Amino acid sequence: MSSTDLKSAVYTLYHDTNKEAQRKANYWLEEWQRSEGAWAVCYEVLGDAQGDLETFYFAAQTLRTKILRDFEELGHTIGRKLPDDVLGLLSIHAKGPGAVRTQLCLAVAALAMHIPSAEWAGGDFVTWIGQKLLSGAYTDESARHILLEILTVLPQEAGSYQPSIVPERRRQIEDELQHSLPQALNLLCIVSDKVGGKTADQVLEAFAAWLLLVGNKVAPSVVMECKLVYVALEALKKEDSFFSAVDAVVEIIYCSSLRGRPKPEMAQLVQAIVSQVMGLLPRFHICIQQAVEEQTGTASPEGILHDNYEEEAKAIARLFAEVGEAYAYLISEATPEVMGPVEALLDVCRYPDMEVCSVSFNFWHRLSYILSSGKKPHSLKWEGPVLPEQEAQRRLDAFRPSFKRLVEILSRRIEYPVDWDGWHRDEKNDFKYNRMVVGDLLLDSTDVLGADACMSVLTAPLSELSSNVRAGGTFDWRKAEACLYSLRSIHKAASSVRDPTTLVSLLSALPSLPSFPHLDYSVAVLLGSYAEWMAEAANANEGVRPLVSTSVQLMIKGLGNEHTSSACALSLRNICESCATLLSDSVPLLLELYRQVQNQGDISQAREANFLDEEEVESVLEAVTFVVSSMPQDLKRSTVQQMIDSVVHPIQVILDPLRNPQYVARDQSQLLMVLPLFERVTTILKTIDDPEDVAITLEKIMPWINVALSVFAADAMASEKICRVPRYAVRSAKQATYRSLPSLSESLTQRFEQTKHSCYLYVASELVKAFGHDPAQDGFIKPMLHRMLVSSCSMLTSLQAVTSYPELTDDMFLLAGRGLSYAPRLMMTQELLSSMVPTSRNALLIQHKEACASVSAFLVRLLDPETHRKCDAQQVKALEMTFYPYGGVITQLALAGGVGALPPSRMYNMVDVLYALLKSSQDSFQWFNASISLIPLQALPETARQRFLHTCQSIVADEIQEDDEQQLMDAVFELSEICRRHHKIQQTVMQSLLPKDYQYFNI
Repeated sequence: MSSTDLKSAVYTLYHDTNKEAQRKANYWLEEWQRSEGAWAVCYEVLGDAQGDLETFYFAAQTLRTKILRDFEELGHTIGRKLPDDVLGLLSIHAKGPGAVRTQLCLAVAALAMHIPSAEWAGGDFVTWIGQKLLSGAYTDESARHILLEILTVLPQEAGSYQPSIVPERRRQIEDELQHSLPQALNLLCIVSDKVGGKTADQVLEAFAAWLLLVGNKVAPSVVMECKLVYVALEALKKEDSFFSAVDAVVEIIYCSSLRGRPKPEMAQLVQAIVSQVMGLLPRFHICIQQAVEEQTGTASPEGILHDNYEEEAKAIARLFAEVGEAYAYLISEATPEVMGPVEALLDVCRYPDMEVCSVSFNFWHRLSYILSSGKKPHSLKWEGPVLPEQEAQRRLDAFRPSFKRLVEILSRRIEYPVDWDGWHRDEKNDFKYNRMVVGDLLLDSTDVLGADACMSVLTAPLSELSSNVRAGGTFDWRKAEACLYSLRSIHKAASSVRDPTTLVSLLSALPSLPSFPHLDYSVAVLLGSYAEWMAEAANANEGVRPLVSTSVQLMIKGLGNEHTSSACALSLRNICESCATLLSDSVPLLLELYRQVQNQGDISQAREANFLDEEEVESVLEAVTFVVSSMPQDLKRSTVQQMIDSVVHPIQVILDPLRNPQYVARDQSQLLMVLPLFERVTTILKTIDDPEDVAITLEKIMPWINVALSVFAADAMASEKICRVPRYAVRSAKQATYRSLPSLSESLTQRFEQTKHSCYLYVASELVKAFGHDPAQDGFIKPMLHRMLVSSCSMLTSLQAVTSYPELTDDMFLLAGRGLSYAPRLMMTQELLSSMVPTSRNALLIQHKEACASVSAFLVRLLDPETHRKCDAQQVKALEMTFYPYGGVITQLALAGGVGALPPSRMYNMVDVLYALLKSSQDSFQWFNASISLIPLQALPETARQRFLHTCQSIVADEIQEDDEQQLMDAVFELSEICRRHHKIQQTVMQSLLPKDYQYFNI
């Protein structure tokens, strides 16, 4: 492959009109970039000043990528010569296209990631690059521009995970660059002086990047002595460098603060910063004025002072917010000197554009948290002092006017726009998200204002509306809806309301509001949100009880309405759950509703008026069941059975003919009706709170479950829906379902052996959980457990088979894990272990997330000493004899999963297994030593190997006193970073760790 081939391929990629030729060129270029020959071709192309931009750019980008990812290919000698070679290429292209120069500067910065400081002339990379570009052959202005660009991209790239380096080197980079900060700032000052104002923007950009990299760790003296700090502050007054100055000042503010206060050594600088930032307030007011004029259509060309006022507003708001957040604890002291940023951030909230307004939200959240925590800590993360009651109250009183104004401003920002119907879907989604964010901040405000005061502010517009309507004005539904949404946002604070009169009056007046779709929806959701509060208030005050009944009637009225039906159904459920004991007078109404909805949802033949979908029907069923469950015991049982019968009867009508083997169903649609009916039974069973009622229902419906499972034997999805009935019945009633255990355990076992549907395994796991601890039921549980698990294992004989049946694998190991938790005496048998252990070896690295978690949880329980203590010595011996031959390969596979065979998110599962293995036996260290030794030294350095083994040995020997599993997690995480640092390294590691029957799948 020559430079001519590269130029031809690049030309084809960008200019050929033949799509197939472009595809082939793209494939060839990708393969070429991975090859070792790409190094030489890049040098050849870039070393010639004559050429086209596209080829130069592609070669420079490839060189940068090769340095990032494939630097280890070069070896030590060639790799150490590379910096001078790349600088030579930079000198050729110094005055060429900026895109090419930038890629070469990034390549130089990438070299600093790979080569330690000690190997650079001068002691570190920054000193070396300064010496190279400010003296000797590089003395012209272009060299200083190159130096400036390298100093800009170096800190920006330092935190990147693109370089293929080990974690130890990554930590060294952070230390090296922090040590180099004074020298880097000195070079930036030199460049700024020599080049002048033409590059002020880039100097400030580089300055900000270095401060961002080092952060709060920077020594105060380094910042205080750097003249760029004062250059940045002065640049806030200039138009041409304003935005770069904002970036730099933001980082200076962060570096000057510690735990919400200015660093003592930098107090004088902080005063200067705050003074300069607050001096931008008049400029921000102009931006607000222009934004309002443009929004209202009153702007005139003569009145425009800033063409870029939107970006200016964002930048200034960012500065205000940074000051507020960085010095939040100081501001919370509520002295007159610190109230300036608070007023400025209230102005930010007034800005019409939500993107600018929301910049302040984190400050208000943080301030409310500090003020409320200082009075009474409500978080384990709180590190501040608990203030004396009088001081805490003084601070709250000082900030209440500000938070009141905040609530007033925010409550006006969530009104539906007049042209809502013409908005694009994405705009509507953004608006709904913004409302949610505003709602969260309103809830934070209640911590400072108190729930009563906050509700008073939020309901004030409703009083104005009412007065306006009485005076003959029109009803503004948008303003009313915004008030209701705001009140719904703070419903979690309702429990602290001291005077419920206002809230009761408001909720009682909701039925009388005019009807508008969005308003009706908010009314329904608001009532559902305050269900718990209504229950508490009604129990404390008899006069509130009519509100509960009225709310139920209003929700029933809204069912079937296309705009409010879903909200009314869910709110009806919430009200009935919270206020069940208060709704005895509404039982007839609710039972009539229950009867009416039976023909709605998925079993409806036609979509009629007031139609409810199935989800809404289920919410209604739950609502009615909650209320019925609160009735007196004798009345409750008969009513529950009547409710169940009304659902079971249609099932009987449909399935009864099918009990005759000669009957052939002609109408499949009629047959499918039983599936939503069974799901309704499940919904009712999940809601009933009496185990005996659930057990009676399960007995009654069990024959029809068996008929349905026979009819839908070939349909896994249908079988799962039917199986939810016994699954939730057993989960809810537990041992009360003992009368159904014999038939249920036998039926599940037979049907699973016939169909291999995983839903039967899940029901079986519920039976094990309910009856596993009772030896009297072993006669039913043990055969079911053994037959199901052995039958499952017979299907999962390899990784390919496991991958083909992920749901079966998941539910089988979930069942096995339940067996170990609730009935280990039934699991620890030679027959079962000889099937389960090899299968766990086959399934450990399954890519399916839930199945992988189930397999790893099973192995952890299997090796847990607590499990062994529940078994006799003979059973533990059987486990040791069965597991020991597989210990080495399971260790090897778990290690492979942690370092590359599985996504990084599964590392926690693999660490759990590795920890259990280490704790399982004194011989386990040999398994780890043998496994880690399989990885070649080129992929895993010896020092990293020894660190990992030392951690493992310490855990085996119990030398780590506490949190030794976290120590193992850290060790595996570092090992994973090393082994995943490059796709070639990862492939090498997987080839060494994975057995042959695994490699086809993972590589």
